[in-house]
Amino acid sequence: GKADWQEWVNFVEDLKDDLPDPEHLSLTDLPDMAPEIIKGTLRQGRKLMLSGPSKSAKTFALMGLCSAVANGSQWMGLDVIKGKVLYLNLELATDTCAHRFRDVYQAYGGKPENYRNIMVWNLRGQSTPLDKLAPKLIRRCEGRGFVAIVVDPIYKVTTGDENDAADMSAFCNSLDKIA
Repeated sequence: GKADWQEWVNFVEDLKDDLPDPEHLSLTDLPDMAPEIIKGTLRQGRKLMLSGPSKSAKTFALMGLCSAVANGSQWMGLDVIKGKVLYLNLELATDTCAHRFRDVYQAYGGKPENYRNIMVWNLRGQSTPLDKLAPKLIRRCEGRGFVAIVVDPIYKVTTGDENDAADMSAFCNSLDKIA
């Protein structure tokens, strides 16, 4: 009841922390939804993780996603908006990455005038934990108009144990800052 809510408000005010205050739920005054990148699947500022066993074509699929974003076409049968995308290449040699991207881009029917919507940041051999990379990535992306950033592969920027909640929480918090 009202007394319980006031008790909660008093408790939160006593904390004086840097967290946002709780808000009353409104079913009519809703915030605008972020634009969709992949229709019905992914919105701008959100995260999507593609996982699978080694050699299951994850990199090809992510390059395909970049190609679809660059052209505003489809990826895995889903409509994708057109925009600029940054691909963080943490594993492939620069020449291998470029050749694979060309092949995937052409296979997706990419138009020559749109390939410049894809930027590649080659960091093979220079990957650092995501909490250290995030501020550098954010600084380099500000004002560039990217609708998506693809990090491939994720294991190159993770630290700690993937089964440890605290380690994964820190990793996901870094992803949220980037998003």
